[in-house]
Amino acid sequence: MSEPGESIELPSLLLLSEAGREFCAARGIILRDIRTRSGERAEGFAWSSFRAEAISRLVSHGFLSALEVSRPEMVSARPQILALVRAVVASVLERRIRAELRRGRRPGCAIASNERYASYSRRKGIAEHLAILSMEFVQAAEKCYLKHLASRDPRARNARDRIDALLAQASFRERLITHAAQRGELLVFRVEIEAGAVRVGIRNRGLIDSGGAEEFDARNAESIYHARLADECAFEGIGFGSTVSRDRGRGETRSVISLSFDRNEHEGHVVLLRRAAAEAI
Repeated sequence: MSEPGESIELPSLLLLSEAGREFCAARGIILRDIRTRSGERAEGFAWSSFRAEAISRLVSHGFLSALEVSRPEMVSARPQILALVRAVVASVLERRIRAELRRGRRPGCAIASNERYASYSRRKGIAEHLAILSMEFVQAAEKCYLKHLASRDPRARNARDRIDALLAQASFRERLITHAAQRGELLVFRVEIEAGAVRVGIRNRGLIDSGGAEEFDARNAESIYHARLADECAFEGIGFGSTVSRDRGRGETRSVISLSFDRNEHEGHVVLLRRAAAEAI
């Protein structure tokens, strides 16, 4: 789990919610005008490094609406991404359980302390398993992205059957990544926080073909972390879903994991994601 004082060295854009913007305005905290990779404009911070505790506080107070990381490669930042997702998701879940206790949705004082601790522990487990599952998505996205970059490289353009062998060479991968960074062709990792949901997603250039998407979905469903998440979320009454969609017009693949604290909202969100995926095919 992320330690409160843990430093996360990961340049990120932090988009503030309305409550976050109002808090900063009232205290004279200067915000930046941020433009995300998708063209969205918002106010917030651009931090090169930060502590997990700072993210937890922003989330706990409802000040953060989204967080975005853009890099030419992600896998080398695995420890930082894991720490970031843990901090966000754990804080969202802790905030939810405190709100439930205050509203009396849980028995409050009547509930046994060990039962409260068990629920808290399960939610910590949800944060941990979602963080690890998100890295599985990141790894699949980076592989697809590298194959997309390799398909346009002179060394592989006329030898598609050699792409996997070329990508096994560190020097070839580094050259692809360097050129992609120069062109601003980046992987985009994004966490979105709403009152009733949290979504973790990765967007990459390159398309997973329909067979590949189905294979990825099946492999994902068999993941031990996917199974644990499904069980833990079901026990806590939290909606859980994941989807992989392709945008042929933009030549991109988007993978999203979602947690919803409203079953109807969760089901509607999954329907919208799958509809968007079908339209993009």
